[in-house]
Amino acid sequence: EIVLVTGVQTCALPIYLHGHKFWVLGSGNGSFPYASVADAPAALINTVNPPYRDTTDLPASGWVAIRYVQTLSISLKQRH
Repeated sequence: EIVLVTGVQTCALPIYLHGHKFWVLGSGNGSFPYASVADAPAALINTVNPPYRDTTDLPASGWVAIRYVQTLSISLKQRH
């Protein structure tokens, strides 16, 4: 799992893995105060049936947790 955190941003940032899909486990405002996704409460993280997407938004001044199975090299991109 990967947790992406923004600093002080005024707008959400679209995120994608070029040519790949991933599971969106959760997102929220503020910092991600847990050491790992496994430490976060189930109310914040969906590991049972998370949506499978090719893009997601990283909230302004927030976080998003994704699960990605790497089979090839990837390039994490921010969409503009």
